Amino acid sequence: MISALLLSSLAVLLTCSAAVGLVRVVPKSTDAITGYAFDGSGDLYVLYLNGSIYRYSNGAATLFTQFSSSLRMRSLAFDHLGNAYTGDYYGHLYRVRPDGTYSVLAYGLWSIQGITVDSGGNVYVVAAYNRWIYKVQPDGSIAPWATVGSGSDFLTSIALDGDAGYMYLVVTSSTNPPLYTYIVRIPLSDPSLHETVAYISGLRCYSSYSLHVRPDGKLLLAGVYNHYTDSEAGVYLVDPATGAYEYFIEPQPGLYLLGVTADPSGELYLVGRWYEDSTLYYSIFRVSVAVDETPPVTSVQLEGAQGLSGWYVSDVVVTLTASDEESGVDHTEYSFDGSTWMLYTAPFTLGEGIHTVYYRSVDKAGNVEEPGSAVVKVDYTPPTTSSLLSGDWGEDGWSRADVTWTLTAFDGLSGVHATYYRVNGGAWIEYTGALTFTEEGFYTLEYYSVDEAGNVEQVRSTSFALDKTPPELALSFDAASMSPVVWGVDDMDSDVEVQMYVEDSVRSYLLSDSAGNTLEVVLEVHGREGRVLHVRFINATYSSGSGVEEYTFPDNAFNAVRVVNKHTGGLKALIQHFGVDDLFTVNARYSEKSGATRILVAVEGEEPSRHMATGLWLITAVTDGGTLSFAPPE
Repeated sequence: MISALLLSSLAVLLTCSAAVGLVRVVPKSTDAITGYAFDGSGDLYVLYLNGSIYRYSNGAATLFTQFSSSLRMRSLAFDHLGNAYTGDYYGHLYRVRPDGTYSVLAYGLWSIQGITVDSGGNVYVVAAYNRWIYKVQPDGSIAPWATVGSGSDFLTSIALDGDAGYMYLVVTSSTNPPLYTYIVRIPLSDPSLHETVAYISGLRCYSSYSLHVRPDGKLLLAGVYNHYTDSEAGVYLVDPATGAYEYFIEPQPGLYLLGVTADPSGELYLVGRWYEDSTLYYSIFRVSVAVDETPPVTSVQLEGAQGLSGWYVSDVVVTLTASDEESGVDHTEYSFDGSTWMLYTAPFTLGEGIHTVYYRSVDKAGNVEEPGSAVVKVDYTPPTTSSLLSGDWGEDGWSRADVTWTLTAFDGLSGVHATYYRVNGGAWIEYTGALTFTEEGFYTLEYYSVDEAGNVEQVRSTSFALDKTPPELALSFDAASMSPVVWGVDDMDSDVEVQMYVEDSVRSYLLSDSAGNTLEVVLEVHGREGRVLHVRFINATYSSGSGVEEYTFPDNAFNAVRVVNKHTGGLKALIQHFGVDDLFTVNARYSEKSGATRILVAVEGEEPSRHMATGLWLITAVTDGGTLSFAPPE
């Protein structure tokens, strides 16, 4: 029995006259500890009421995983694969993988209390709501395994003695008197043959982690006390063979020892609860000989949004936590250059930049820790990407020659990781070098960059139109004035500008599209206003980004004769002809009497075709890459 335990600076160390003490191994916390366990490598995991599970390894604390505080998590156990198991008040059993991710393994186990795992990975769960112990297999299948108790009985902690083939269960009373606690031994081979092996009257044990089986088969039971009169709780040693029990650690004023377990080496760890200035604290203590020749250990915890490659993408809160298993921590200090030290009193925040934080602690025995350090890289500013389009530009983003697109990204801290782009809403592609666009069309280019920290730039965009083809000229005439009418035809641009220059009977038409491509067509025009029109195409000059091309048209004629109705002054007949030597002729004759236009088309090498168009149909002549064609009748 460990006795005569004296409370001395509870926040750090409890010592006894025999130099046996309780050494606090985790920081004191106002959040209740609702579960704790060791994994196979000896790391301690602590579950808090706020839903967090912390891993304590070699004095360093890291957040293992986080559940919602509203779940009221309790109990913790590990299997041989390193998976942790914990439950919530609402009956969900969770499997937490070694990387901290978790999923629901089983549900419907209301008011989960104790949890333990056998060598085969089967999880045994105490559901206090209906006084059942459930066996959950690794695949999540659930089977009722044993039911114990009745009336005001409340099932709490369980512990497995696999070598002996038994499960032990703690059953206690409700909060109303009479108070009692008893331990039930359940054979693994036949759970129905369970029996009570110890009974403690007048005391209650409500903790879900209060029971531990020692290697010699005896039981340690913590957290047994009178809830109405006692201000402390010790640890009992129970012999299941005889039912006898006695204190293993006697109660000490102000200290409630609520839980007991052992690490893989057999050292005992206890959960303690106490008040300081009306504030309730929890921690875990290792039962140890209080000899201190070892410096304290300081761990650094960095809280911030983690990016890539070790960078943070938000301000980082630095928390230093020191522990000393024997005399206790006197103070902790930190530095940014390794020589000028500042007293650490509270977490501090680091902004953008690359920081080296040095830290060390001194214990109450005067042992000084060798400085540790942590490099903290913070970058939360996305990179910026500039776009450059090179082409032969006309108006409003139109180019008449191939366009080269170059992207340049900049990041002043972590550096550019990659730049991505896509064309006309297609798939995103990593940018590796300048792109050249040769196909005509309309282009919308989107792009962004990502820095080494993982900051993603907002998507930017630019657009242009690539039109390498000059427009073509279309010519018809006004049937009333018998004057030519000219307009531009462009597959991409509906806004072709037409300029006309007249010198005697020669007319020059200059057509310009938005990209700057041009077509100049020279015509010879004769006629009598309102009666006769004679047009001859002479030559064409095409200008584009690839150069200038000139063409002389073959013999051609575009003629029209208008016949007026002497009585009404309206159009009586309209005779049209458009022909290109040895290529085609188009003749059209409109009659007021029939109200239709008769059309004859003769193309070299083809049978002539006749058409009838309702109403007045006008011939339209069209240039076509240095030749002439016509708009066929519909």
